Amino acid sequence: MRVHPRVRVAIIVTGDELAATGADLAPGQVPDSNGILLRATLSDFGADVRRHHTCSDSPEAFGALIDDAAADVDLVITTGGASVGAHDVARQVLTTRGVRFAAVAIQPAKPQGFGIVRGVPVLALPGNPGAVHASLHALVRPVLARLGGVRLPAPLRLPVARGWTARPGLRQFVPVTIGPEGISPVIPGGVAAHRVSSMAHADGLASVPPGMAQVCTGDILSVLVTRA
Repeated sequence: MRVHPRVRVAIIVTGDELAATGADLAPGQVPDSNGILLRATLSDFGADVRRHHTCSDSPEAFGALIDDAAADVDLVITTGGASVGAHDVARQVLTTRGVRFAAVAIQPAKPQGFGIVRGVPVLALPGNPGAVHASLHALVRPVLARLGGVRLPAPLRLPVARGWTARPGLRQFVPVTIGPEGISPVIPGGVAAHRVSSMAHADGLASVPPGMAQVCTGDILSVLVTRA
């Protein structure tokens, strides 16, 4: 039987406003919730989370963490600073190290970065927790599976019990519950990445093709299961 070691992962969560888990909050700070989400989800995926850093928006500090982490893990995942703002530190620093950034046609989680730094794959995710959640299941898990030599579970194909309006042109990942009659959106309107409670109440993410403007009762969609 062929076996593979668990994929060793480093997490770097960026933002001047973030405080490390358990630390006292200074004025204007919020807890690092993305770090908790990443650690828990990656562990569920079978990864070995070796490092978890909460970093300021200092390019020097972020760059030092990237170079240090790449020395002893198999994959580095960052969140925040991946868009096109003047203070988006991940894009500023990682672009100089060969990471490419693009607007991917998915909602949420449109800004994404990927590249190889010192021989180690780096995934740069956006900072919105809903976007991080979608990125983990739609983009990160396949990378982990490839690195770890494991087979991904197939998405479920389920009927829609209660429909919603979609956004043509983008593939949407919509938090849904799974019931006897099929799937229903946790939030009536479908996607709302800022409403992070939808992640806790969802059983999966329904994948809505970019050509659909309306999801109707009885439609069959692929669903990425997010609840064990």
